[in-house]
Amino acid sequence: PDLAMTSKRALSQPSGSASSLQKARRVEGGSSAAAVLHFGSSQLRIGTSGYNADHWVGSYYHAVLEKGSKQQFQKYSSEFDCVEINATFYNLPVDKTWRGWKAQAPRASFTYVIKANQYFTHTKKLIVDDNFKKRWGIFWDRCQLLGEHLGPILFQLPPTFKCNAQRLANLSTVLPKDGRFVFEFRHPSWFCEEVYSVLRANDWCLAQIHLHNCSEGGGGKMWAGDMQSGWHPKREEHSCCSWGLYYRLHGPSGQYIGSYDAQEMQAVAMEMLAFTSGQGQESTTQRRA
Repeated sequence: PDLAMTSKRALSQPSGSASSLQKARRVEGGSSAAAVLHFGSSQLRIGTSGYNADHWVGSYYHAVLEKGSKQQFQKYSSEFDCVEINATFYNLPVDKTWRGWKAQAPRASFTYVIKANQYFTHTKKLIVDDNFKKRWGIFWDRCQLLGEHLGPILFQLPPTFKCNAQRLANLSTVLPKDGRFVFEFRHPSWFCEEVYSVLRANDWCLAQIHLHNCSEGGGGKMWAGDMQSGWHPKREEHSCCSWGLYYRLHGPSGQYIGSYDAQEMQAVAMEMLAFTSGQGQESTTQRRA
């Protein structure tokens, strides 16, 4: 999915000194230098979940670039100022890998959003016990190796995991108070005031997602479980954290399929503009989390 973040302060540094993508203008003509970018605002990040999808070769990357290569990342990071790291969902990379990510960041403003390991979200389903605490400590320590390039930690819960607000609340015993945490829920039962209260109490961010739910490979199983197609939660319902917004756009026509039109993107842009300019600070219907 595509992602967008905005914040009242810098997303990668508590001091607010990091810069970010303020404006991107694509020049017509198809030359290799077609993108004119200005990384000048500490409040906005635009990027994607991962940067080396197979189908990007030929359409975004030149076919000669090896998947996951340094050259692919250089191309990506010249046009975007953040990326979600999916590898951390499937395993826990060694220290050398984290240091490599830090070293390859092209500028101070470049931010890595780290997806929480599936052990926490899918295996334990947020049950905080001794094993959870031990693994979380190791995971969080590895995240710190990114230094100024560490952005929010994204918890993506599975579609089969129904609402359990108490388990969510129990995370406050292990998640650092100075960290930034985003939660993406994939079951509709989570979108309720009980959950929003927990998020607000801890200043955790509720990801606003857009998806088109459909069957996987033509079968009967829906890729997003019981979720209805469209925005979740409804835009007027959620306002859960003070520091930022987080959008995940999974595709208007299917799982990672289709392009969003200018009108939809303009609506998202206006929400981010209103948040960063301070509008809606007193209204829970205007500020997005």
